Amino acid sequence: METSRKLGEILVERELLCKKSVERVVTMANKLGKRFGVMLEELGLVSETELAEAPGAQYGMKTLLDFAKTNFSPDALNIVTAEFALEHTLFPLHLSGGKLASEQLGVGTPSQD
Repeated sequence: METSRKLGEILVERELLCKKSVERVVTMANKLGKRFGVMLEELGLVSETELAEAPGAQYGMKTLLDFAKTNFSPDALNIVTAEFALEHTLFPLHLSGGKLASEQLGVGTPSQD
């Protein structure tokens, strides 16, 4: 999956951070061996919701924020095993024509960067 923009660029575009803050957090994250988003959250620079919405914009995906309050089809839930879902950090959201398409998957982290 290819990204068109980096997470920091999206946060600057949304006026949640300035470019200098992004540069500083990237440097800090690299020094500490942490992911950029983790550093942002630990430093309190963005809210959990703001951080959750940014990868959706980055990858052109919808963001489901109220996951626990959403009802899912039992057929969709049964299409993959719990072990497979945990191993691949995905969640089947909806079936279309009895099949699961990539746009019907929930992913925990679309990037491992």
